[in-house]
Amino acid sequence: MKQEEKSNQLKQFFTKKNIAIMSSVAAVCLAVGIAVPISVLLGQTIPASNQPSEISSYFETEPSSEEELEKTESIQSLADNSSQEELPESSEPIQEQPQTTVEQKASMEENTANIQPCTHLYTKNVIPATCSSQGYTVHTCQKCGSSYTDSYVAPRHDYGKYLCIYCDKPDPAMNPYYSLMAWMKKHQSYTNENGEYVWVYNNGNAAYKVTCNNMGSYYMIEYEGEEESLNVRFYNDADFVDSYYHLGAIPGRMLLSKETITIPSSSLFNSYPPEYGDFKYSFSNRLDDTFHVVQTQLLSPLGLNFHMFGFKLL
Repeated sequence: MKQEEKSNQLKQFFTKKNIAIMSSVAAVCLAVGIAVPISVLLGQTIPASNQPSEISSYFETEPSSEEELEKTESIQSLADNSSQEELPESSEPIQEQPQTTVEQKASMEENTANIQPCTHLYTKNVIPATCSSQGYTVHTCQKCGSSYTDSYVAPRHDYGKYLCIYCDKPDPAMNPYYSLMAWMKKHQSYTNENGEYVWVYNNGNAAYKVTCNNMGSYYMIEYEGEEESLNVRFYNDADFVDSYYHLGAIPGRMLLSKETITIPSSSLFNSYPPEYGDFKYSFSNRLDDTFHVVQTQLLSPLGLNFHMFGFKLL
């Protein structure tokens, strides 16, 4: 009888469950027994193992009946379902990213469509024409800086009082006596002795001069050579010309009209006596030469000519 009881007790003790537990404990002990020497050899400490707590927890939570097993499986099933239901929530931000990008693009396109063109507020800057460059007007928007150019003007003189403010050329629309005097006052020498301005053009051994008083009321054209000289004086308010000529020691004088002087002018001197020889021809030739040089070399570059001074036929 006692043997049967011991046999039953042994059977109860050596159940599958207890055998599994004992195997686990033996495996843990064996692992610890192997790890301790190795750790000592390597100079390391054995980390605190959680295995005993897991074993104790295993004994504490091990269900003792089929009902407890069913409860445990039910709880595990509920936990799995709840974790599965939470997964889509965690993935929602990833799915929303493309939608946000699309909305941003749509917002940018909408803002671009709402941009209105600039209602320009222009200011203009007028660049005046000069003697050598054209004039124009630049219009610039105060808001966006865009600009355009129009109102082109051809190069031209801008005359102040008698002279161009850029190049000092005399104004041909004004009285030439005063315009030329203004130019000579600014560019030629002044003689205090006679109160006159003198403009000299040298050509070899000869000199051609234009002289005017400081009022511009009269002018004198001169030629000075080695043995020959000519002096022609004319006035602003008179239509005659008073001319003096010297050929060596022979003098000559002739009053001429501005409207009758021609080039060549030999016909003007037919009244000289025969004993003067070629004097009248020299006088006529020098008069022609002096008017021609003064016109081409002095007056023309300034835009002036003898017609402006009352000489009709020159």
